[in-house]
Amino acid sequence: MAVKRSTTKKAVLIFLLISLASSHSRSTVTLELVNWIAYNVPAFITCSEKNKVLGDPVRVEHDGTYEYPCHTVMLGTSCRCEVKWDDQVRYFKAFKYTRDHSICGSKCRWYLLPGGPMLADSSEPIDYPVVKRVDNWSGVGVFSANSDEKVASQA
Repeated sequence: MAVKRSTTKKAVLIFLLISLASSHSRSTVTLELVNWIAYNVPAFITCSEKNKVLGDPVRVEHDGTYEYPCHTVMLGTSCRCEVKWDDQVRYFKAFKYTRDHSICGSKCRWYLLPGGPMLADSSEPIDYPVVKRVDNWSGVGVFSANSDEKVASQA
């Protein structure tokens, strides 16, 4: 009788763990990046999820926006973005689950500035950001412009 109860308890525990894991399955956080680098300076932006190759850059004009769907799976999720303008290349972690899920909700709005990206409240009007955090760029490089970029729409 004791073996049967132990087996039943294990089965119930496994069922609960699977249910908990599936309730926190993949969801999507939209990364909205606004080009505030400089007037009349386009940015070339590409984002990717952890351990994936960055895609083709998208050209975003000044005041324009680029949106990227970051697929989240709880604690291990992170998305990074690469931003290129003039002869500059910068990187930053645009979403890290443990850092950002309570701040962003379903959308993280980043304003891209020469000194670093600024996370703002996405429920506020895009022209009047309410700042949540200012980050530094996490990487630096040099960019050679490519004429085959995709072009993003202006806000």
